[in-house]
Amino acid sequence: MMLATQGYLRPVIDRTYEMNELESGYQRLLSRQATYSVILNLGA
Repeated sequence: MMLATQGYLRPVIDRTYEMNELESGYQRLLSRQATYSVILNLGA
């Protein structure tokens, strides 16, 4: 955890999806096209 708090480790985001694109994001995960994390933006 110390490496992350010092800035040595950063998350890599493959793609960000809006809530109305939930199905597309899920399909990307299932198809294993996503190399890194897929983020679902729930809004503010």
